[in-house]
Amino acid sequence: MRGLYVGQLYSIVTDPIKTQEFLDFVKKYQFTELNFYTGGPLETRVVPGKELEFAKFITQVKQLGVSVGIPIGSAAEMDRVMKFINAYSVKVDSFVLEMEFWNNKPRDFENAATLLKYMRQKGGPDRKIGAYIGWTTQSDMTGLLPLVDRLFIHAYVPDGKKTYAKIKGRLDQIMAAKPTKKVNVYPLFS
Repeated sequence: MRGLYVGQLYSIVTDPIKTQEFLDFVKKYQFTELNFYTGGPLETRVVPGKELEFAKFITQVKQLGVSVGIPIGSAAEMDRVMKFINAYSVKVDSFVLEMEFWNNKPRDFENAATLLKYMRQKGGPDRKIGAYIGWTTQSDMTGLLPLVDRLFIHAYVPDGKKTYAKIKGRLDQIMAAKPTKKVNVYPLFS
């Protein structure tokens, strides 16, 4: 998989020149999966706001053979996205938990787990559910693995050769949790 998280979606979907430049970029670098941030400030949201343009854009991306995912940070966001998907009959392949529970004081894994279950319920059985993770505890990882199909582990290093060292502790947590199902793991670069 060669994936990309895409922000500033509003400017891409509302400007035909930027749309084409983005599609050309996806083709040139052979991306196979794109995760689109739909939230953000009200004036730059695509859901709600620019649903028709976003639906057309997703169709163009899917015509390239690229998988489409949407990061979700709240139940309200999941509801908005599902309303959009159902209204415009767009094909979205996956959802990714985008809630940095490890940064909350105290940690808020239970809220993240509740949202993952909600995403699975609302998203339906055919969509993959993933989670973006930063610094997890063993307890977090053990609770997380049964709820997801994929993990996106942040590995923000300046050199890809340092990725393994950066994520090794979280990979060790996965092994220690003894997962009962396959979970695909992807390092994220920024």
